[in-house]
Amino acid sequence: MYMNIFLMSSLIFSTLISISSNTWFGIWMGLEINLMSFIPIMNSNNNMYSSESSMKYFFIQALSSMILFFSLIYFYLTKSKTLIMFNIIMMMKMGSAPFHFWFIEIMNKLNWYNSFMLMSWQKLIPMIIINYSMNFYLIMFIIYLNMLISLIKINQNKIQKIFSYSSINNMGWMMSLMLVNKTLWMMFITIYSTILFNLIYLLNMYKIFMMNHLFMKMNFNLFNLFLFSNFISMMSIPPFIGFLTKWMTIQNLIFNNYYLITITMMMMTSIMSYMYIKMILNSFLLNSLKNNFYKMIIIPKLFHFNNFFNLISMIMSPYFFMFL
Repeated sequence: MYMNIFLMSSLIFSTLISISSNTWFGIWMGLEINLMSFIPIMNSNNNMYSSESSMKYFFIQALSSMILFFSLIYFYLTKSKTLIMFNIIMMMKMGSAPFHFWFIEIMNKLNWYNSFMLMSWQKLIPMIIINYSMNFYLIMFIIYLNMLISLIKINQNKIQKIFSYSSINNMGWMMSLMLVNKTLWMMFITIYSTILFNLIYLLNMYKIFMMNHLFMKMNFNLFNLFLFSNFISMMSIPPFIGFLTKWMTIQNLIFNNYYLITITMMMMTSIMSYMYIKMILNSFLLNSLKNNFYKMIIIPKLFHFNNFFNLISMIMSPYFFMFL
């Protein structure tokens, strides 16, 4: 227990070091502390899959850190001001397309809470550093690539893979929002992380990892309601708060004349909603056929928080538009 508290504190501390540092060496040091803190967290399950995932993660992060270190030496010696290499390194660190293959592979073998950390907190440092050294044309290319790569998840059956491709898609939305409004970017990632945690809590409670598990294990109506409301919010359908994040992004992109990228992201998100609809049908409709074979399950208290969050989001969404 104390070790977990220490590791989580070190993880937060390393993130603060990187995002508050005014030198590249300080950023690099924060990234290394972050890596050394997250590896034991990934390996806390003491099984073969977590050990394999932690080794792969360490190799990728160490390789990108080594490239970053030598790039810093090169730029110091040549006095170069070109920062495209730093953007590419950060893309590699957070698993953005076209460096997403390691991210999908590792996500496939992590438990749910480690997956949540990898999809949310571990992306903070790379995204903020990209914001420091942003190259417009490279970012536009990566946004389009993230949108296209995320369509691969249409034929996936494992929920963790679906979430990982969804995370890649949302990285495109976040980076596009960084181009126009950095304050709203913080709101976007906060809302996205909250919705993601709600879903992961529900799925982790019953050890659901595959699409057919939704049909085999889940049977009681209140759980289906919670799962349904969170998936609808993740799909960005009004009046849930997930819709607010996409609306803010679309509005700001249109105000800044990014029409093509706005249309592209809307089309890609609409296509990807197919997978969430498929998951909802599995859990919300098909399970009614098996209700008689299961006993009623006691509802944990955190279920009520999840439901409360979605209800409040529906009530408060109109007021958020006053500030847009």
